[in-house]
Amino acid sequence: MDLIELFSLNLDRERPIHYIIGVSTNSRPMSEDRGKLYLKYGPIVFTNEDVQNLKLALDTHKMVISKTSLQDALKLFNVSSIVATFSAFLISCRTNMCSVHHFSSDSAFDDDYFEELVNKANKDKGIFRYLKEAEVRT
Repeated sequence: MDLIELFSLNLDRERPIHYIIGVSTNSRPMSEDRGKLYLKYGPIVFTNEDVQNLKLALDTHKMVISKTSLQDALKLFNVSSIVATFSAFLISCRTNMCSVHHFSSDSAFDDDYFEELVNKANKDKGIFRYLKEAEVRT
């Protein structure tokens, strides 16, 4: 399964910016925040152009005629670093039992947006549902 399938990345001209975050639950026994959600990883930011370049790299690698290695194809389309970042992110999320969430937007969010979103999800059931709807099955 590749990253495009994993995150169900549909290219939407109206929402060209994508964010992936990892959310965990505080499990420290003596903490007053035990059971509350917090932002563990992210956000990882990428664009529709990155997704298109990833698709092109995978197609180039799969072409029998070109015989391009996957590493060369990823470098050719400038997506090797985002693939490495995603791979490390997913391994970290699985290891630390984090849920993975994907969001798309038409404009850039500031660095604190997702931390505030996760913190508000602890108090507001509507925001919690919004966060759960954005969860990706890994």
